[in-house]
Amino acid sequence: EIDPYEEYLLCRKMWGAPRQDAPTFEENYLSATGIEKVINSFGVPAKAYGVEKDKTKQSAEHILGSLADGKVVILWSHPSQKLADNPFSPGEHWILLCGLCDDGKILVANSSIRGKADRGVQFSDIETIEKVLFEGSEINDYTWGRLNLSGGGAYVVAG
Repeated sequence: EIDPYEEYLLCRKMWGAPRQDAPTFEENYLSATGIEKVINSFGVPAKAYGVEKDKTKQSAEHILGSLADGKVVILWSHPSQKLADNPFSPGEHWILLCGLCDDGKILVANSSIRGKADRGVQFSDIETIEKVLFEGSEINDYTWGRLNLSGGGAYVVAG
């Protein structure tokens, strides 16, 4: 068991405080590889993935297959022209895809203001998930999040 504050303290112990000096400009949130490293530190397998340009469908299929295999996915929900009204957040935000329901919907845990309207629980389809993927995101070996979001926001498969 760990709450968000304890996780933050763990990350500071592992990597030190986020550095806001140029050129790193680290922020007080985790990158995809930071999340991967924290989860791995508990002995749970996790791997961060980028979303290549023009390959959101392949990434969405990988996410759906991972959920079908009983894994969870931590996803960077990204505002996009593909989805004018992002149901997860009006801005950049990590969400947790918990698994698949009997009807094929994806169970989403979401702490943003849009998730709180639904008490933190939402249901989605894979088409919506595909539209909020951060297309063109890369996996760089960061811990803390960076000002350059494309270098750290993608998705992490755990379990």
